[in-house]
Amino acid sequence: MIDTALLTAGAAALGLAPGEKETEQFAALADRLTEANKQFNLTAITDPDRIVTEHFLDSLTALKAGSPRGKDALDLGTGAGFPGLPLAICCPEARLTLMDATAKKLRYIDDTAAALGLGNVTTLCGRAEELGRQKEYRERFDVVYARAVADMTVLCELALPFVKPGGLFVAQKSADCKSELSGAREHIGRLGGTVESVPVFNIPMTAISRSLIVIRKTGPTPGAYPRDYARIKKHPGR
Repeated sequence: MIDTALLTAGAAALGLAPGEKETEQFAALADRLTEANKQFNLTAITDPDRIVTEHFLDSLTALKAGSPRGKDALDLGTGAGFPGLPLAICCPEARLTLMDATAKKLRYIDDTAAALGLGNVTTLCGRAEELGRQKEYRERFDVVYARAVADMTVLCELALPFVKPGGLFVAQKSADCKSELSGAREHIGRLGGTVESVPVFNIPMTAISRSLIVIRKTGPTPGAYPRDYARIKKHPGR
């Protein structure tokens, strides 16, 4: 059982006020995550307080870049459902697509979303470099989130093809991301993006520093991108 007072205080620090229903959903999510983690590896974080701070509140810091309410949002490389599931709980008007290449994780997310009554969650199984070239997903989303997925030079090539012009890509990173971002800036521009802001802050109720790299999609991504993953890894930023 999670400490709901910790959740409430941390959410308040982010300008959020989860009601009874949302608090119950977060508690149920923690229980399901802990139970599923006994069957297969979803997370190394199993302490209830750390689940609240380092999964739930950390996920919700993505809202510092703006709310996805009323928008189509993609959680790229969702893993155990972060940041997508916490965002879905706090933003029921958003339409969240949680994407991952591991079908087992997505089955857990589908079952969890159904158990929590999250009708605004769908899942998508596949690799970003392949799905990003498909017409039905390319430049479809108002906002794309990615939490600790890859180096920025690689990550921006995987993510920006999904973002519609005028939309946002929000990368959740450690506080020390200056060199990583510096090396990716040229490629971000090549892919149709412009770095809009890089806020740095602590996760509420912790001393853990995080940053958001907020990129505005200012133009279409050239058709040559994304490349296949082997080429991205071998020649990042080209």
